[in-house]
Amino acid sequence: MIFGSKTEREDNKSLIQETFLDKTWRQESDLRTGGDRRNISAMLSLNYQFNDQHSVGARYDYDRTPHSWWDVDMRTRVMQDGTPYEDNTSQGWQSLPGTSHSLNVYYNGQAGDWNIDFNADGLWSYDKTLQDMLERYTTTGEDLQEQNVTTYNKDENTLYAAKLVISRPLWEGNLSFGGEYTYTDHETVYRNEQGILADDNSNIKENAASAFLEYSRAFGPVQAQAGVRYEHITSDYYEGGVYMDDQSRTYDNVFPTLALSVPVGKAQLSLNYSGSIYRPGYWMLRSNITYINRYTYE
Repeated sequence: MIFGSKTEREDNKSLIQETFLDKTWRQESDLRTGGDRRNISAMLSLNYQFNDQHSVGARYDYDRTPHSWWDVDMRTRVMQDGTPYEDNTSQGWQSLPGTSHSLNVYYNGQAGDWNIDFNADGLWSYDKTLQDMLERYTTTGEDLQEQNVTTYNKDENTLYAAKLVISRPLWEGNLSFGGEYTYTDHETVYRNEQGILADDNSNIKENAASAFLEYSRAFGPVQAQAGVRYEHITSDYYEGGVYMDDQSRTYDNVFPTLALSVPVGKAQLSLNYSGSIYRPGYWMLRSNITYINRYTYE
């Protein structure tokens, strides 16, 4: 498969922001943005079935965004405690190119009563965010002032993951067990040459290993399933190549699961219990700052 696209877009809006500090600040903004994005992606997949008991396969995906551009024009009237304080204009652009490669391989086989399901993944990607903003502002009673804000951000990601599940019939039910392993390496470089925003060079390396066991069986009309999962995760954080103990973490967790299902007339009654943890993605942990104006960063 090969795919290409060119997308044009615009996003125009009026914004009102109120900030309540020792004084009340009100920003009334008119925002005009527009740009275009060009993307190309390709996929190649192969599989081979030796017989009805053994098969293997692989898939490679490529995705590249060589051009992703936003023009930004934002005009803001700033009020302080209801009194006009400043007229502010921010104009500039933002570019967001990126490339990713991913590879998946799998094996599925049957050996007697044993079923074996294995798959592994690799991901290698980078994304850049480049921004150049020129801000002009006139504070009441003062002359026009201006400042240029340029930022550079690059995120590089590496992932290796594997999962093995083995199952077989047991005691008129089905037993399955296995394990997973995931390694991720996320590195961020962020620079602002004017020194208005803080630079950053951080790296998160994470190893996650887990083991799980599950058993399911029918007891007459009742379907029952019980399982347990153990996870061990080490997350190592580096700032400027230096290991930071305070931001590094080790987690050990056990998650039980239980499910019961029984027919009640023409309906099905089920009861489920499970434990899990939601952890933030790297995008939520990003150090990249989008500069709007001297009052607002994202």
